[in-house]
Amino acid sequence: MTVARTLFFRFDREPGGMMTAAWVFPPTAPFQVQGRDLSEDNFAQEDRSSLEILIREALQNTLDARSPDNTGPVKVRISVLGPDDFDQSYLASLTGGEFGTRLVASGGEVLPEISGASVLVLEDFGTTGLQGRWDDQNADGTGENWNAFWFREGEGAKSAPGSNGRAGQGKITYYRVGAARAVFGMTVRKSDGKALLMGRSAFRRVYPYNGSKFLRHSFWSTGTDQPLPVTKEGEIRDFARAFRLSRNDEPGLSLVIPFPVDFDIGLALQTIITEFYFPIAYGNLEVSLGGKVIGAANVEEVAAHVLSDKQAREKKSCYTQGFRALARAVIADEKIGVIPAQLKPGWDKTASLKEDAFEEGVLAALRAKMERGERIALRCPVSVRPKGESAVQTWFDVHLEVPEELDRTEEAYIRRDLLIGSESHLAASTYLQKSRALTLIRDGVMSAFLADAEEPTHLKWNGSRPRLAEDYSNPQATLRAVRNAAPRILALISN
Repeated sequence: MTVARTLFFRFDREPGGMMTAAWVFPPTAPFQVQGRDLSEDNFAQEDRSSLEILIREALQNTLDARSPDNTGPVKVRISVLGPDDFDQSYLASLTGGEFGTRLVASGGEVLPEISGASVLVLEDFGTTGLQGRWDDQNADGTGENWNAFWFREGEGAKSAPGSNGRAGQGKITYYRVGAARAVFGMTVRKSDGKALLMGRSAFRRVYPYNGSKFLRHSFWSTGTDQPLPVTKEGEIRDFARAFRLSRNDEPGLSLVIPFPVDFDIGLALQTIITEFYFPIAYGNLEVSLGGKVIGAANVEEVAAHVLSDKQAREKKSCYTQGFRALARAVIADEKIGVIPAQLKPGWDKTASLKEDAFEEGVLAALRAKMERGERIALRCPVSVRPKGESAVQTWFDVHLEVPEELDRTEEAYIRRDLLIGSESHLAASTYLQKSRALTLIRDGVMSAFLADAEEPTHLKWNGSRPRLAEDYSNPQATLRAVRNAAPRILALISN
């Protein structure tokens, strides 16, 4: 027996059966740090439920995985299967017996009876699937999405400039939402058309079992020297059939999460609207939830039904009916190529915005539009300086309106398709008029810079993030310019 084989404990679906995948539970070893997963605490601090966080992370990851040749929306299917909607014996083979005993030993709860179980299914289409090396878990770098999803914590492998997520911690939310703390994933890869299937658990802590201690992470996989996915077509087909997956041979990722905790369809719908109204209205995203499709054509109808202005305020969301109208107007202008008026380079170098930051006549025109209650738009040029390189010119846009009837400030910062939900700077300027503001970051250079500044939850920017300091010189000044542009513009234009 080789040394590698003595390091793993395997739990097969059925002894001598056809399934080649099995649970591998790695024990602790010298020179390994033991304890709990601290990345989970980053999300536990939010005032959002596990379901709300899951929806945000799942849709963000799907948008990042868009296939380069997909000119339409990426499509996401979210469904909860009840006990009669999937193969209960298959689920029992994945989460019963020794797996359940180890889950409890790690601090988890006893799993419900299979006869009353449910599973959550998340599938995306128009995406690339998990690409990169699947037979070498040590492969790192851009595009190594398979390894980043299954084997990496605190770092990702997203190759697009300014991808929506880059902290590499969001996938913990998949494990938090299921009582089994396990995720099973079937992917079809755009790069080679290959179908792969694997699973992983993320228990709460290192745990004792039969006189030994074991690591938090275990893998449902093939192989002994390293976790390898199932590649046999018949076994993958059995998995897809057991959980009624929609995927045939289309590229993308299908996730199965057993025993989802407190999945509320109404709350999920509200979260889709409060977090992703803009990309859905733009036509970048389409979501099917419980059989109801939400796309650009009906997103406002759905929003009006599930999110009243009162509910939006209670949820601290900017997406009231009025703000949604502002967002649609911005989208309409972008679609026909309207370019906002532009501030002069260097506008951000002074403590307050000066009149000479505008070309002649622009400021007067903007003031006249605001007086008429119309929306104004400005493009704000800034520069970022990557470490060891020359400054790179980039930009972001600010859209503002000051309706007379508005009783509170409504504002949003959107980087690419992602709402940075806790950034709020107009509301803190109590001397300013109540207004609606949308700060929109579309340029790849600016988006990449701000992605490095984001907290793992994607709710706020932090100028002290280690990656930001590693990649850029004097990032704080650029971050201040983005945050404070809307209040500075409003202060000057409204006198």
